[in-house]
Amino acid sequence: MGQPLPVKYVMEGSYGPEVVLSGRRYVNFGGCGYLGLHGHPDVLRAAAEAVQRYGLSCGLSRHYSVSSGPLLEAEARAAEFFATESALCLPTGYLVATVLAWGLADRVDAVFLDSTAHYSVCDAASLLGKPVFRFAHCDGADLRRQLASHLRPGERPLVMSDGVFPTFGEIAPVHEYLAAVEPHDGQIVLDEAHSVGAVGPHGWGSFDHHGVSSPRIHFGGTLSKAFGAHGGVIPGERAWIDRLRTCPTVRGATAPAVPCAAAAAKSLEIAKQQPELRDRLWANVRMLRDGLRPLGIDTGHTESPIVTFDPGSAEETARMHQGLLDRGFFVYLSHYVGASPGGVLRHAVFANHTAEHIQRLLEAVGELL
Repeated sequence: MGQPLPVKYVMEGSYGPEVVLSGRRYVNFGGCGYLGLHGHPDVLRAAAEAVQRYGLSCGLSRHYSVSSGPLLEAEARAAEFFATESALCLPTGYLVATVLAWGLADRVDAVFLDSTAHYSVCDAASLLGKPVFRFAHCDGADLRRQLASHLRPGERPLVMSDGVFPTFGEIAPVHEYLAAVEPHDGQIVLDEAHSVGAVGPHGWGSFDHHGVSSPRIHFGGTLSKAFGAHGGVIPGERAWIDRLRTCPTVRGATAPAVPCAAAAAKSLEIAKQQPELRDRLWANVRMLRDGLRPLGIDTGHTESPIVTFDPGSAEETARMHQGLLDRGFFVYLSHYVGASPGGVLRHAVFANHTAEHIQRLLEAVGELL
């Protein structure tokens, strides 16, 4: 168990491409506000109006068959965005993998987990009470080897992975996983927290990016990143979502806060109606990646809004991080899942970053090399 992380900064205003932290304004490349919907006036207005009308909570879990209007609207908007028959909203995206895995418990016999899967995915795997095996990060060939080594005749695998990984933004090779599990009648669970809204032609996530679709693929994500609201979301066919609604985690937990649901409904509507937000996001991602390349910085080839590089030693990484802070740029010195021991510099790109924001960041990085 690690040490508790100290609070280093206090946010003193809304979250967006610029933030005020502990009294100082920064250009913000930290976090996950990919579509630029955090602080969107229509999203904030929807939340404020919901507070005035409904208060914070309907005071019941969904077990009692009571729901707020904004929560039902958020689920309807999610189904529209993801082009599915239905959708389920949860109090937090952390629960998505747990609920999905619960729904598949009687269809699988062993779990195969990406070696750098998010904490929530690992927790969900452990709660199933089935054998858990790990395969090399984003490695479809190693997954096949692990299946061959550990599955007994007739056993059905469940592959669990992030869709887009939070530190370096790698996109899981879902098409390879699907080909690996199909001969074994297997299933796939994807935590698309960092991809829904942003990755793929429709903004549906890693499977959308790879152009694959299958009833074996089950996914969900968060409403707190690209969508700028709060909570988790699982889209799917009506029968599947109805099954998940009977999960004890769903029935027993207090339903998502009403203003958060109202904000989510509005942000999903905006994301559906304004696909140009993704166009702006990707133009900004290309600008940053293209600007770092002449500086000799390798940010990989992943097509996600996460731009990360490793300056080398822990000392050099800390020096560059402090230098960026001193120049007014908030970026993460990340020791999160998948980072090297000395940490890496992680930059999240938003649709509402300006060209000036990105150019100034590139100049600051160049000065620090």
